[in-house]
Amino acid sequence: MKTWEYLLGIAPFVTIVPLVFAIRRYRRKRTGWNTLLVLAATLLVVASPFLILFSVLAAGDIKEHRQRVTFDSSVWKASLSTQDDPIRLRMVDDLLRRYQLRGMREEELVALLGKPPQTDYFSDYQFVYWLGPERGFISIDSEWLAVRIGSDQRVTDARIVRD
Repeated sequence: MKTWEYLLGIAPFVTIVPLVFAIRRYRRKRTGWNTLLVLAATLLVVASPFLILFSVLAAGDIKEHRQRVTFDSSVWKASLSTQDDPIRLRMVDDLLRRYQLRGMREEELVALLGKPPQTDYFSDYQFVYWLGPERGFISIDSEWLAVRIGSDQRVTDARIVRD
């Protein structure tokens, strides 16, 4: 679960629950509307840091989502020789959505994605494609598409992994 999704999940409890208690208190004690307005203003001050933090954390995910592109096999293969532009990172979600890699024959996989350069990462996978820097607020790792081939020369596992 991403941090902003967690904050979104707790946001109602941080903002609405105290307001409900304030309204119940108002009805029970018949205090003035001024008290209710003070409580609402206090609630706004308390909730503001959460809303700002949520906005900052969600901005990166929204930007990443807007930069996604449709999968193009020729562009994917052409980008295998360079790590300057992480175009594969913007394509991988569409690739996994449109193609069922699991069960695909090894030749079909190579025709679709090309043969990746050799890497020492993830030695238990036969094909490892570098996608780009990790998506998210703090990007310190890389994301990879790791594909495992079974004894029958078919894909048994394909997943996005981080180093």
